Formats: sequence, C-alpha cells, structure tokens
Amino acid sequence: MIDDDQLLHYYERELALLRRSLESFAEQYPRAAARLSISGGQSEDPHVERMMQSFAFLAARISARIDDDYPELTELLLSIIYPQYLRPFPSCSIAQFDIAGMFENRARPVTVPRGTELLTRAGKCYFSTVYDVVLAPLSIPHARYLPMPSAPSGVTLPPDTSGMLSIAFSAAERAGQPNMTLPSTVRMHLAGSREVVTALMDTMLLRTAAAYVEDSAGRWRRLDTVPVAAAGFAAEEGLVHADGASTSFQLLTEYFAFPERFDFIDIDFAALLRAAGDGRNVTLHLAVGDVHPDSWNAHRLMQVSPSHFKLFCTPVVNLFAEANVPLTRERQTGVWPINVERKGSAPTEAWSVDAVRVADGKGIRPLTSLIGGSAGLNDPRWIFIPPNADRWFRGASPAALNLVGADGKSMATDVGQLTVDVTCSNGDLPHSLPVGAPEGDLAMERDAVAEKITLLHTPTPVGSLPRTDGSLWRLISMQVPQPVRLNPKGLDELKEMFRQFAGLSRMPANQIDGVTHLARRSVMQWLVMQPQPGFVRGIEITLTISDQAFAAHSIAVFAGVMERFFTPYAPEYSFVQLVMISGKHGIELWRGKPLMGATPIL
Repeated sequence: MIDDDQLLHYYERELALLRRSLESFAEQYPRAAARLSISGGQSEDPHVERMMQSFAFLAARISARIDDDYPELTELLLSIIYPQYLRPFPSCSIAQFDIAGMFENRARPVTVPRGTELLTRAGKCYFSTVYDVVLAPLSIPHARYLPMPSAPSGVTLPPDTSGMLSIAFSAAERAGQPNMTLPSTVRMHLAGSREVVTALMDTMLLRTAAAYVEDSAGRWRRLDTVPVAAAGFAAEEGLVHADGASTSFQLLTEYFAFPERFDFIDIDFAALLRAAGDGRNVTLHLAVGDVHPDSWNAHRLMQVSPSHFKLFCTPVVNLFAEANVPLTRERQTGVWPINVERKGSAPTEAWSVDAVRVADGKGIRPLTSLIGGSAGLNDPRWIFIPPNADRWFRGASPAALNLVGADGKSMATDVGQLTVDVTCSNGDLPHSLPVGAPEGDLAMERDAVAEKITLLHTPTPVGSLPRTDGSLWRLISMQVPQPVRLNPKGLDELKEMFRQFAGLSRMPANQIDGVTHLARRSVMQWLVMQPQPGFVRGIEITLTISDQAFAAHSIAVFAGVMERFFTPYAPEYSFVQLVMISGKHGIELWRGKPLMGATPIL
C-alpha cells in the first residue's frame, strides 16, 4: 500500500524528470516548443501544465509499484502465511492490579485469566490481559543489592561470589492461618530504567551462582536449584494470536515492538516455602558472581529497591473480541464493510476476522489458496480487506470483507447478510491517554476482583512493519525452516532480518550490530526423553556479541528469543542448543538448555 508521503516523493521526482525532458525538447525543436508555450521546462499554457502533472502522477504510481515489487502479489501471499506482518501492531502497556482489601474474606489466591478485558477510565478503550495474573496477599517490603556479600556463620557462599541480591516477601496476617494458601509460582515484573532492568534480569538469570532462603527467625538454607526463571516465552503468552504464523517470527516481532513484555521473572515460591517452613516472611538471597564492585552493572544494581519489583502485573494489548457483528453488502463496491460499534466505547476498528457465518449459522471458510480445496469449489470464501493505513491516524475507508470464488475473484452470491466474529482495536487513541490516575487507569467490567488497576507505562503508539524496498519479498523468502545460514556468511542475513523487524522498535536497536559472529557445530548429548533417555545428536549454535551493545538490552531475553528462532534448524528427534560468547572477554555468557527441534519428520 502506497502512502501519501511516499507517493509525493515519486511524484516530485517524475515531474522533475519530465521538466528536464521538456527543456531538452525545447532546445531541439524550438518551433514546436513555442506553439506549446514551453520555455525552460515550464509551459505558460495551463492545459499543458495539467497534462504534465497528470502524467507525472500516473508515472509516480507505476514507479512506486515497481519499486514495491508488485505488492498485490506479496501482500496477498503474506495475508495467508503471515497476516500479522501486514496488520498494524496494536498499542501495549503493563497493568498492575492493586490487592488492597481483597483478602479480608478470601482464603485462596485469585487468578485473573489471560484475555480478561479491561476498560480505560479515560477514553473508554479496551485492553486484554496477556498473562494469567495470580493475586495473593503478598508484598515485597525490602530488596537490595550488596557488593560486599555476607552470610551467617555456618553458611558457605560460592568462592566466586561478588555480590548478594536479596528480595524479601511478606504475606498478610490472614495468610499465616492454616486455611490460607499461597501461589506455588510468583511472577514479578522488573520495572525502572532500561539499564537497571537489564542489569537485574541478567544478574538473576545469568550471574546467580547459588540461592538461599531466609526464614522469619533469620536462618538460611541453601536451595538445590536457583528458583528463578524467565517468563513470557510460552506459545500461549504472545501479545497477539499467532494465526498459524511461525512462533519464532512472532517472538521477534514482539521483542522489538514491546520489549517490556519480557521483563518478567518467575519465582518458584513453593520451593522457598518448603525450605523456610511455615511463616509469613521469607527472603530470597541470590549469590551473584562475575560482577566487579566498580563495574557499571554493580552501580546499577546498587540502585535496586522494592519499587523495581512489581507484583500482580501483566502486559495488556489493545485488542478485544466482538462477536456476532452483522454485515450488509455495499452495492457500489460489492464488499461488506465491517463497522463495529460497542456502546460506550471509543472509535473501534476491526483488526482481524475470526469467523464468518451466513444467516442460518453455516460457516464460510477463508480463502487460503487459489485452489481452495478439492470439495465445494462453488462455495464462496472470504478475504479480509484491512482498513486504509491512514485510518489509524486521519480516518479513511474501514475494514471490509469480500466473498470470492476458489479462483480468488469476486463472486456474485444471494447471501443477504453475514455475521462475523472479529478482533478489534481502538487504533492509536490509547497512546494519547493519560496514566497514573489516583483511582486507577483501568477497570474490570465483569467479575471485578480489583478496584484499582494501574498502567505502569503510557500505551505505545500503533506501529507498522516496512513494506518497501523488497521487504515483503525478503520476508516471504524467510518463511522456510532455515531462513539464514548458520555460519559467518549468514550473519549479514541474520542482521538484515533483525533490521526489518526493528522497524517497530521505539529505541535504538544497538543489539543488532552487537552480534559479531555466528557459527554452528554438531554435538551429541545424553538427554532424558520419551520413551527412554539416550544419546542424541544435535546442533550447537554460537553467537558472539559485544557486551557494550547490550547495555540496555538483556542478554538473557535476547538469548531466549534466539534459541526459539533456531529450533526449526533441527528435526523433531534432534535438538538445538544456543551458546552466547562475550566478544570482549571471550567467556561464555549463556548456555541454554537443549531444545527439541521443530521441523517435522517427513
């Protein structure tokens, strides 16, 4: 789709070329030029000027289409294999639930499930929660980092310990009663400046040598494993529905569009309670290594306070479902405009179509290929026509539905009315909403368990991925199990792919140039798997990075995204293991667990 600014650029270029040609024509044929009132590339005849401008406009559209590599084909193909790329990326934020007064009469945690709709108090926009939120009578009264670690007598710290990160958890009075249960896993959102959040994330996930739990009496016990894990990488925890698209590309999109969604840590709280015994107050001590007291990481960690650890949080996205929307065919165009109106809501636009039905309830299938299946070739299929891109900012044509035959061409039907289920958005409006209201920014319309829900960030603006300069063809070429070569020559291909998705980023994507080397080798490991454990041959992929380029980007999060991106490089019976090396020091920064391959066995 060609936007106005892009077309203006082509129009001005074509008009300049045309005037240059007219000037050359006037020099060669002065008598003919005089009859057309042409002088110096200009004409005093308004009809000639209008004709020149009209031709320049037509030539500009053709030139733009040529440079876009025939977008009708590429966009139609991507609408089937990766429709999220063509859709505007919706506004996102982080929401926190306030549990004040919730557990005076409750004895069990309360779960707010993924997909719960939240309504903004200002602007009347709808958001949906992305993660399950488990509400419990817990708080974090103390948190700090000490560059000079100490421990009680009788407690042995690892020899390379250079600091201690301590996080205290406190349960409300009622939670100490026998009939009160606490969640087995506590999910925390790391908040604050990007540098501090990055230092916290990588310290907890990469530099923790041992973990200890302290009970109410001050006794320390060492845990068998570090009870800390990265959160948000599960397939069902994406910001938007995958719709059959590759999970690895979905993670890349969300990593650049809204990196805050990965700023979450899961704590194995059940392990803490087992080690500490009964009690309302437990403190998790993480023995940290490889952090020099005078390093930048140490200075950032010394800023840590309880405000950097937020409980009961989830990413929220400005997408919400609307069922049974009636559509009426437009006679002039033959399409079915999708006008969604929700009472009391801000202006709403269809983001995707989830189901289409005729009056008797019979479903209509989408067009997924030009063959459309071997049965029922005379039945209509539907295709989704997204709204004009400018609609999200200035208003234009709405989204629509078109009924086509198996050949992809519009077909005449006797269908009088359609009913659709759609996923909707409020466009760019959430980005302009104020946040931080004393009574909260969001509210639950149904089953309200929390009276106050706060947005921790201003919702992001709507974003879009590039479609020009061969972007769409490059993306289509990547829709294979192994889109880049796993050797130094493939590094440029990997970075080019990163830059394409980085078009959604709101901050400089320095980590792209921070990847300096790519390599692979075959390895064999003993894996515990079904039906029985055994030696398995797999692939070890090594990425060498510049530490400085990742000062504001978590190495652990980047590694989590990349190891899932590489899983299609191995078949289902094999595995992929990612290793990340510091380009400056040559030390190993990350060695992921072996992940089973994702390529099906033919």
